[in-house]
Amino acid sequence: MRHVNKILLIAFSISAFGLFGQVNRDKIEQKIEAQKVAFITQQLELTPGEAEKFWPIYNQYKNEMKELKSNYPMGIDDWIDVTEEDAKFHLKAFLDREAREVELKKNYIDRITNVLSYKKTLRLLRLEREFKTRILKGLQERRARGMRSTDRRKD
Repeated sequence: MRHVNKILLIAFSISAFGLFGQVNRDKIEQKIEAQKVAFITQQLELTPGEAEKFWPIYNQYKNEMKELKSNYPMGIDDWIDVTEEDAKFHLKAFLDREAREVELKKNYIDRITNVLSYKKTLRLLRLEREFKTRILKGLQERRARGMRSTDRRKD
């Protein structure tokens, strides 16, 4: 009986730790998403009416794009050691997904330009890239600071 209790305790601890990691990741993603909404809203100078119409369209677009990308999770870096036949399959699948992404973007840009001006829509594309760059730069800086503090502890 003690053996079973120990196993259950270990299993619970492992699953709770994994759940904590997922919860933490979810919180971080929510925080980043809230920052993105604020950044884009502010930079585009969206009126309340524009924001009310724009964000549901944009969120639907992001969800569809995420789903599309999750249906083909392999990246180009995963294709290093494949057969010729596998390479042919992956290239076709990659190009098919790229084509679907372009069609999805066209569809949503058409929908967004019914709510925002063409100028604001074009600016949105730049702001998305700028926000992503800022987040990645911040992560790199955090990692660099973490490495420096780790190096100091070693000394």
